[in-house]
Amino acid sequence: MKIYILISIILIHLVSCKESSQPADNTLTECMPLKTGNYWVYNVIDKGVSKPDETDKVEGSSQMKIDSSNTATVYTIITYINNDSVNTWYMFKSADTLSISANMFFEPLKSVIDLTKIIWLKFPICSENTFQTESSYLEPFTIVIDGTPVNGKFNHVYQLSYKFASSSQKSVNGKNYSFNRYNCTVNYFEEIAEPEEIVFTNGSRKRNQFTFPLIIEFSKGAGFLLIQDQIKTRTIKEISIK
Repeated sequence: MKIYILISIILIHLVSCKESSQPADNTLTECMPLKTGNYWVYNVIDKGVSKPDETDKVEGSSQMKIDSSNTATVYTIITYINNDSVNTWYMFKSADTLSISANMFFEPLKSVIDLTKIIWLKFPICSENTFQTESSYLEPFTIVIDGTPVNGKFNHVYQLSYKFASSSQKSVNGKNYSFNRYNCTVNYFEEIAEPEEIVFTNGSRKRNQFTFPLIIEFSKGAGFLLIQDQIKTRTIKEISIK
């Protein structure tokens, strides 16, 4: 008979990614202009989800800036809102594939899920193909059932799928860029990896599932031109790349 997990759980943190925590190093390309000091400035537009009375209001500027590179291929990007640092994420560039830390895509969920660990998600944005990727980490737990400690593992699963939608031209700072638009789906859930006889109090081995759409526009050699989630739209205002 399946035993239901009680809320009181002692968590012992241990990261164990399904995909490698450090992607393999391959020949670099110029798809994404990753050099320290490069930055992208956006107008941030509230879509009326968090502020219903201010739909489509430009509430400030957002800047994504490459702050540093700790290896030849792994870069630190800091997102600023009105000059305040609000998010730090990472990017790895290999051949025609970008691997980006999950918190870049999952940032709207930062208040409800753990985004403190570097979870890599492959993102071959320089291609025009439909793509799905997944990464995860395990978190051991211990509960007491009928006086006996029972050990198990949660699996935190981060999924991203995207589909090429269209191509177009856009002018930024008087320069024309060719860019691709991608319709993305972001998905997160927790599942019990082991033992098999335990389920959550909802009777399922999964819980805390969050899914939301994401639209990204990207230009080869110029970077991200638009990032739109359920709450905010960031439209490109200025590009400074070396």
